[in-house]
Amino acid sequence: MANLLGLFFAEAKPPNVVVILTDDQGYADISFNSNHPKEVTTPHMDALAREGVFFSQAYTSGAVCSPTRAGLMLGLYQQRLGIYTAGDGGRGFDPRTKIFPSFLSEDYTSMVVGKWHMGLDTDYPTLSMHALNRGFDECYKFMGRGGHDYFKLQGVKGTDYNPIYRNKTRLKDSDYSGYLTTRLTEEAVAFIDRQKQKPFFLYLAYNAVHAPAQAPKGDIERMQKQFPHLDPKRAILLAMLEHLDNGVGAVVSKIKTEGEWNNTLLFFLTDNGGSKAMQANNGRLRAFKGSLYEGGIRTPWIVSWPE
Repeated sequence: MANLLGLFFAEAKPPNVVVILTDDQGYADISFNSNHPKEVTTPHMDALAREGVFFSQAYTSGAVCSPTRAGLMLGLYQQRLGIYTAGDGGRGFDPRTKIFPSFLSEDYTSMVVGKWHMGLDTDYPTLSMHALNRGFDECYKFMGRGGHDYFKLQGVKGTDYNPIYRNKTRLKDSDYSGYLTTRLTEEAVAFIDRQKQKPFFLYLAYNAVHAPAQAPKGDIERMQKQFPHLDPKRAILLAMLEHLDNGVGAVVSKIKTEGEWNNTLLFFLTDNGGSKAMQANNGRLRAFKGSLYEGGIRTPWIVSWPE
């Protein structure tokens, strides 16, 4: 019997691992939360919560972006590496320190899509803090600096410096078009399509709904028409949230279409509490992003693994 079990596990495909990390999403800005405001509708996130396990008392290890990201990839409290603030994490930590993809077996192919925020590219073209030098096989991401314009590439010089990389190549204007949340989704779906025959690790780190407050004009106008009482920035955030939710739905749909859903361990979470400046809604929780009160560190957290 032991030999038969050993043979079964040897031949079974290891599970895919997907981490979807959203940015500054309020605790009540998911309609699975029974205390969500009436203007919030996130059907794809809700479906994921219903199919999996929704942790109603989940806490992040940081109250702002990069400390949480570092803790997530390190698997330990990021303070042990001196990371307390967004600036600490954004500057990065010793590139010799292993992070999650470095511990995966050689069977896996890994990709990070979206916001890195664990080291800068000031040493370009060496890129010692780059994901491909930290164990990832592929990437489509921007390095540091918490936010990114949602409609255009940012420069490689000056105050708007924040290039997007495909692996170690900086994108040119001719390589990019559309809305960033949608582009990140497309890259994630394409990766799943390429790697579906073998186990993969996908770290999909959306920068939505982090500032700047930007969404397609038509979507904003639709939100304003539907909910005329809303603060203008809140209407923009809702439009951003809709694109984010659609992205989650597209990734889950792709995994299911390829017949990999039952063999995929998926985590959904956000990096910290919602941002007051972006008019996020943390429900009954006290305070917002940046605070160690619950509104800064208690976030939506979902785990799904059907098998």
